[in-house]
Amino acid sequence: MQTNRLTSWLTLALLAGLVLVGQRSLAQRVTLAWNASTSTNIASYAIHYGNTPGQYTVRTNVGNVNFAVIPNLMPGWTYYFAATSIDTLGLESPLSVEVSHAVTSQLPTLAELPSLTLPLNTFSGQVPFTLSCPLPDPNAVFRVESTNSVLVPAGAVTFGGLGTNRWLSFTPSVDVYGSTDLKVSLSDGLVTNTATLAVVVNPFNHPPVVDAGTNLVAKTNALYFLRGRATDDGFPTTPGRLSTRWVKMTGPGLVTFGNSNLLVTTVRFSANGIYKLRLSAHDGEVTSYADVIYRVSSLTDTNAPTLSQVTVADVTENTITLNWVTDELSDEQIQYSTEALTVLNTFINPVPKLSHSVTVSNLYPGNTYRLVARSRDSSGNKGYSAPVIVSTLDAASVYSAAPADSALSVSSPQETAAFSVYVPASGVYRLWVLVDGSWDTSKTFDVSVNGGTPDTFSPPTAGWDASAAQWQLLNGRNGGAALSLDPRLLRLTAASHILRFVGAGSQRSILRVLVSNDSDYLPGQDTLSCCNPNAEPIASVVTRVHRGWTLVGMPLEAADAGIGSVVPNPPAGTVFYSHVPATTNFVADLFDGVDWADTSVQLTPGQGGMIYSPDADFDWVITGKFTLNPVSPVSLLHDGVNLVCLKTPEAGVISKLLPGFVFRAGDTVQHVRSLNGDPEIHQFDGIRWDVVPVINLGEAFYVTLVPR
Repeated sequence: MQTNRLTSWLTLALLAGLVLVGQRSLAQRVTLAWNASTSTNIASYAIHYGNTPGQYTVRTNVGNVNFAVIPNLMPGWTYYFAATSIDTLGLESPLSVEVSHAVTSQLPTLAELPSLTLPLNTFSGQVPFTLSCPLPDPNAVFRVESTNSVLVPAGAVTFGGLGTNRWLSFTPSVDVYGSTDLKVSLSDGLVTNTATLAVVVNPFNHPPVVDAGTNLVAKTNALYFLRGRATDDGFPTTPGRLSTRWVKMTGPGLVTFGNSNLLVTTVRFSANGIYKLRLSAHDGEVTSYADVIYRVSSLTDTNAPTLSQVTVADVTENTITLNWVTDELSDEQIQYSTEALTVLNTFINPVPKLSHSVTVSNLYPGNTYRLVARSRDSSGNKGYSAPVIVSTLDAASVYSAAPADSALSVSSPQETAAFSVYVPASGVYRLWVLVDGSWDTSKTFDVSVNGGTPDTFSPPTAGWDASAAQWQLLNGRNGGAALSLDPRLLRLTAASHILRFVGAGSQRSILRVLVSNDSDYLPGQDTLSCCNPNAEPIASVVTRVHRGWTLVGMPLEAADAGIGSVVPNPPAGTVFYSHVPATTNFVADLFDGVDWADTSVQLTPGQGGMIYSPDADFDWVITGKFTLNPVSPVSLLHDGVNLVCLKTPEAGVISKLLPGFVFRAGDTVQHVRSLNGDPEIHQFDGIRWDVVPVINLGEAFYVTLVPR
């Protein structure tokens, strides 16, 4: 019987090729070729293969040909092949020589990721990485493992990008710092390629705390010790130490340091004058500094600074601000006294200046004060101004409201709305906010004034009615705990101000705001409680009318300018003498307890006159909207007697109410104090007023001018 044998001269060769099988993953095929058997009765050939040498788990009959294509070989595996021949009697030859083939993966490799260092509580941004080729298998997935899951949980990592350009991003856990390795893998279920991203999250680096010491007086060419201090939290860890340095910031002469890099060192000054020295400390990332002032003098400087241009810059119910200039660098302070001659002093501002501005605070409304500006030069010589006599504004109630540029409907963090509100008189104000009733009380708003530092407005903790919009008094925290400032008080000057609200994703609305200097005011007491966010800006001013004579002016545009609506219910017997500018005469109108005798009298902005109340004081509440682009009263002044009624609700120093007007010797200003009804006459001597005129809200006043 004949034995079938694949002859020794038969060889087996491999020709590898790639093919995509189905739609799930990549697979490969190989083409095998061999020399035909010399036997004449060969019916077919068979291929045996498997993943272990000499052990074949698959046998396939390929017919009477001398090549075969073996498909569906999986990437990442090594296959071992042998061939046999089968004769017409069904006898199979021994196995041929074995050949092998490693099926390579076509899954892209990941380029090595760079290391990443982040500050505490900082989003990583998009960290880019690249693939060696486009991803052929749409079902291949990116995964990540974190060696420090407390710092960066694997679930916090997201992937994005297209083609070979990919990125990942993540946000480390709040207030957690340290390091972790993010092992990024790409897998198609059979093959996995990886790359590692080293992440370091640094703790928050507090700036160094620096103290340059106390301000001192020194002499020229003498040796003095500088005793500075600087402490730090030890971060960043590299370099982990402070570097310090003394430098001269200002001063007329040469400053010589013993060693400017030491906290404690010596210093010498070459010339008399005021010097500012700065001690800075750098921790490798952040620099802090503190300044110290040295007043250096020689024995020859005995001249005091000359103070000039002393003016009252601003007046409120509780403050007076003086401005002045000196002919040499000097410090600044104000001595002031009440009518009882109790002499007080503001704190000395030691910073040397030529232009000075000091505000005296905690004064009483409607009181007269005597103020003296004081400046001292580097040699200790003191200069004083002539006394300035001025009264604070009378206590008055002001309510001013405004709609927003758009209602604050917060659907995402950082959405903003701005409200423009007019404040007629400088002072301390409270802010009321009309919030829709469904406000989420777990959310907050940040509120800033004129682009300043925002403070957090927290929701109420109790008493919130979710069924309707309601007014809420603004609170704050100033860096402390919630509701630390309740209410939050705003010191506003007489001007328009922008109140900007920034949401925190509360998905609620702020409809209107109003400001008031009345601590007892509650929205809902008057027309300012109107909840229509599209209404025009309105305000209310309360003017005190005293028994006897009072000069008054209409500062707002009322919805109904008739005297019966503007002055609706004064005491019986009240007479309103309205001023007629064309004739400079007054027209009388009597209130009989029920109505005015002439109801046709109109009171528009800038119109005013005198009110005579026979036997009682009363509050005149003026409500209306602001006049747009009012004519300046300065343009209407003429020689002789002028009755001035402001078209806007303004109060303060005469120089602010009549901006740019130059008074001459002999000019006078006369008005009636709303606090007590006393008449006052102020005279100008060509240099200064005997008592600086201060006009209160709603007051009219006489200006009598000498010929120009």
